[in-house]
Amino acid sequence: MRHRDFRFDPVAVGRSECDAWAAYYRREWRRVLRSAYAMVRYGFALGPIGNLRGAWYVLRANQVWAPFPNNDPEAARRLMTRFYRLAVAAGRLDVDPEQAARLEVGWWHAHRAHQHGPDGSGRHSPKR
Repeated sequence: MRHRDFRFDPVAVGRSECDAWAAYYRREWRRVLRSAYAMVRYGFALGPIGNLRGAWYVLRANQVWAPFPNNDPEAARRLMTRFYRLAVAAGRLDVDPEQAARLEVGWWHAHRAHQHGPDGSGRHSPKR
């Protein structure tokens, strides 16, 4: 797809992201890669090689983030920074790749804290 022909497809991105997260929770890494490829393709259109590279960074970031409680947030941020650099270089985003990666992995952390409790015990404070 040529740069000028790109049109963001939110429905295709949403479907791909939903499939990617379902596969992530099942640890179906090939399916995560396929879904990440679709997310990158429909969300950023980086070309066949760029889409694959971007999807690989997203996959690897999710794999290093996945182990609980012994994940590697720094590695996840580095990999997502590489992904965001691809999108910026292609003119798809106008962001600081390092900040975007910090925010992305920060969201993952917030979601995990909600899932497992802030201390990782699986217990949440009673609501008042």
